[in-house]
Amino acid sequence: MTVDVWGTTEALDAQGDTGPFGWAIHPPRLYLTAVPATWTGGVATVKIDDTMSGLCDIGLYLHEHGDVTGELTLDPARTLRISGSAQIGGRAESIDVQVDLPLLLPE
Repeated sequence: MTVDVWGTTEALDAQGDTGPFGWAIHPPRLYLTAVPATWTGGVATVKIDDTMSGLCDIGLYLHEHGDVTGELTLDPARTLRISGSAQIGGRAESIDVQVDLPLLLPE
């Protein structure tokens, strides 16, 4: 499975200079490329641990690459959710990203 989620400039600007990432000048990008997924009843789950970073292209880019651990759940008819943590500026930061879908899958 390949997932590429880009933040928006509007969401970044909405937090203002005092937000936790007020220093950022570009929105973040969360990506997982060609990762193995387990499909159950039309829902995909990916467990992301430290061992996967050497095997798959997974990370959060916010002015630098940061490793990600946690879980991705994809229900193509409803939501994409990624929860866990990412290394940002040398610190582990909690992430919880949910994108409402429907998503049109290629045939």
